[in-house]
Amino acid sequence: MRRLSIKWGIEEKTFWDFMQLLLLPILISLSGIMFQWRQQQIASDRYREEALQKYYDDISELMFQNELKDSRLGDEVSSLARAKTLTLLQKCCA
Repeated sequence: MRRLSIKWGIEEKTFWDFMQLLLLPILISLSGIMFQWRQQQIASDRYREEALQKYYDDISELMFQNELKDSRLGDEVSSLARAKTLTLLQKCCA
């Protein structure tokens, strides 16, 4: 293997010797980026779960307390349920 000669007062080093000096900082940087990306994914998943749970609670309340099951299209309770559904879809699927 061909050796690079450096005149900095150090012995002859190969190309691989210099690459080993760069490898660790690159790996640390990549792991930091991956960790940050994963934390963002977890936060996004948590937000979706909370929004979905609130939606379930709200729709359950409309079903049992406001008689959503007996309402007709265009009724106030039906319109509210539709608005909540569309809002959830925009939040979670956008």
